[in-house]
Amino acid sequence: MRLNKKSVTDKILIGKTTKEFIDIAVDTILKELVSSGSTSIVLAVSGGSTPIPIYEKMSNLLVNSEIDPKNIFLIWIDERWVPHDSEGSNYKLIKDTLLKSRVIPEENIYPIPTMLKNPREAIIIYEKTLNDLFNRLGKKSNLIDLSIMGVGSDGHTASIFPGIDELKNIKNQNWVIVPYVKKLDAYRVSLTPKLINSSKTIIYLVKGKEKASIFNFLMKTKNIIHYPVQLIKPKNGKIIWVLDVDAFSEVGEVIKDD
Repeated sequence: MRLNKKSVTDKILIGKTTKEFIDIAVDTILKELVSSGSTSIVLAVSGGSTPIPIYEKMSNLLVNSEIDPKNIFLIWIDERWVPHDSEGSNYKLIKDTLLKSRVIPEENIYPIPTMLKNPREAIIIYEKTLNDLFNRLGKKSNLIDLSIMGVGSDGHTASIFPGIDELKNIKNQNWVIVPYVKKLDAYRVSLTPKLINSSKTIIYLVKGKEKASIFNFLMKTKNIIHYPVQLIKPKNGKIIWVLDVDAFSEVGEVIKDD
C-alpha cells in the first residue's frame, strides 16, 4: 500500500505482513541506492531489532546486484559506547547482518571508534573521518546519499532522546555529539540532525503497535516540535516511511497518490 501526505513526508509505504514489510523495505532501499546516481554512495545505517532481517536480505542481494558494492561507503548514524564485539554494539549488528556477505570492501566501512578512551575523543575523530571522506568523494549539499533510521515510541531517533542536554542548542551542533541518556544511564554517540538532514533520502523503518501513537502524532502535527524525530527535515532530500500495519494503525485520513 502506498500513501502520500505531502505536508508531512514524501512517501508512506505499508507492509500488510512481516514478509511484505521486509520486502518493501529492501526493495525501497535498493531502488534508492540505484537511483542516487552516484558512483560513491554514502550509506548511513543504524541499529535496533527492526532492520535486522532487512539487512540480512540486503546482504544476500548485494552479491548479485546492479549496485557495485565497491561504490558503497558505510557510516554509522549512532552507536552505544561499548566495544565493537559487544552484543549491544551497532557495529556488531551491522557486521553480522548487512556485512556478512563481505561484498562491501573493508576500506569502505567507517564505524564509530568506540575503542578510544572516551566518547568525546571519539566524536572529534569521527567528525574528522567523515569530513575527510566527504571531501574525498566530492560530496557537497547532499553529504549522505541514504540514511536508514528508526523512531522510538518516545519519539527518539538516532541516539537523540527527549530531554538530553544537547537538545537545548541542537541546531548549533556540528556533525557528531555525545548525548548522555539519563533513563539508560549511558553515553551514546550520534550524528546530529544537521548532518542527517544533508541526506538525499531518509528511509524510516517503523514496526509494531507500540510505534502507532508516535507515528500518528507525527502525521498530524506540523509545526510544533515535541520530539527529536521532528528535527529530521532534509533540506534537499526526501523522507520515505516504511511501516507495518500495526505502526500505521492509529492514522486516520490520508491523501492517496494520484
